[in-house]
Amino acid sequence: MVRVAWSIAVVGMAAVLGGPAAAEPPPTRWRVEQVGPLVPLPPALPVRTGGEARVTGVSGITWLGGERYAAVMDNSRSLILFSVAVDPGGQPQRVMAAEIVPLPEQHDYEDLAAWPPPPATAADAAGCAGLFLAEEDTPAVRLLRWPEGQLDGGLRLPRVFRTARPNRGVEAVAADPDGRYVWAANEEALAVDGPGPTPSTGTVVRIARLPVAGVPHDRGPVTRQRAFQVGYAASPPHAFVRLLDHTVYGGVVALVALGDGQLLVMERAGCPGLPPFSNRIELIDTTGAPDVSGLDGGLDTHPGFLVPKRLLWAGSVSANLEGLCLGPPLVDGRLLLGVTDDGGIALPSALVAFRLLPAGKSPETPLPSLNGPGQPFPPGRP
Repeated sequence: MVRVAWSIAVVGMAAVLGGPAAAEPPPTRWRVEQVGPLVPLPPALPVRTGGEARVTGVSGITWLGGERYAAVMDNSRSLILFSVAVDPGGQPQRVMAAEIVPLPEQHDYEDLAAWPPPPATAADAAGCAGLFLAEEDTPAVRLLRWPEGQLDGGLRLPRVFRTARPNRGVEAVAADPDGRYVWAANEEALAVDGPGPTPSTGTVVRIARLPVAGVPHDRGPVTRQRAFQVGYAASPPHAFVRLLDHTVYGGVVALVALGDGQLLVMERAGCPGLPPFSNRIELIDTTGAPDVSGLDGGLDTHPGFLVPKRLLWAGSVSANLEGLCLGPPLVDGRLLLGVTDDGGIALPSALVAFRLLPAGKSPETPLPSLNGPGQPFPPGRP
C-alpha cells in the first residue's frame, strides 16, 4: 500500500479507460457493477484483549463464510473481525459484531485470504483453518493458523519479489476456490522489472501462483511445485488536474481468484490532484499465459509476455479503494465486497459492494461456473 501523503477533497469521476491489451483478452463472460453507497466502518473498535483501538489503514478484506469477514490494518498488528448484513441485491446494511484481534507480530499487512476458501453455501466461518497474510515489508505470504492465532512460515515467495521498491511490494493475495494455490502480486514494478507509473504510463507487475503443500486434488497432493508467474501490465493513472507537486502511484491492490486460472485484478491509481483516486477491475485468464519465472528482470521489455486482460469495471468510489474479496451468492450473482483505506488522513474507512454477474444475461440467469466454462458448480463450491 502507498500511504497518502496529501489530503484532497474527494469528488466523483468519469469512467477510466486504459490502453489496449498486448494480445487477445479473455472472453467476456462476466460483468461487474457497483451496488449503492459506501457503508462506513466504526472509527474505533474494542480490542479482544482489552481496551479500544482506532480503525485506520484498512487495506485488505476476505470472506470467512455467512456474514463473517476479516480485514487487516497495514503497519500494525491488528486484524478486524466483523459481520455484515447484506440485502438480497448486495447492498451492505450495517456492520455488526466487530472487534480487533491482535496479531502475534507487527508488519505492513496489505491483504489476506481465508484458507480453505469458504464454499458458496458456507453459513458461518467454522470451516476457516487459517488466513494467508501479505506482508509488504518482509516481503512474505504467511499463514495465520485459525483460531489459534499462530503465525507459520508461510509460502515460498519467488526470490525476485525481494527486489520490490519500498512500500511497493506484495500487496494482494487470493486463494483458489479448491485451496490448491494462493496467488500473490506486487503493487508496482519490481526494481529489476522496470519503472513505476507516471501521469501518462502504467507499470508492470508479477502475479505468482504459489502451491499450498499437502492439498489433495485429482492428481494427488501438491508437494514441492515451483511458483508459476505471469506478467501483468497495470494501466496508466486516470487524467487529473494537478494541485500538488507529488508523484503519482498506481498498480495492483487486490486479487480475486475465480478458479481454473481466472482472476479478477483490481488496480488503484492515486494522483496529487482532482480526482485523486480511481480503480479498475480487470479479468485475466492465466491458462496458457507465458511463465515469466525464468526472467530475473526486465519484464517491461517483454510486452509479449504480459497476460491479456479485459476491463469489467472502471471508475471511482470517491475514496481510496484497496481491498476486494468474493462474497456469498446473491439473488442475481455473487457479492464482491471492497474496503477503503483512510490513508491516515480524513478519508473514509468504509465498505463498498459490487455484483459479479454473467455478461449480457438477465438477472435471473444462473452465473457461469467459477471453475470452468460450461461446467455446473460442484456441490458446495462457487
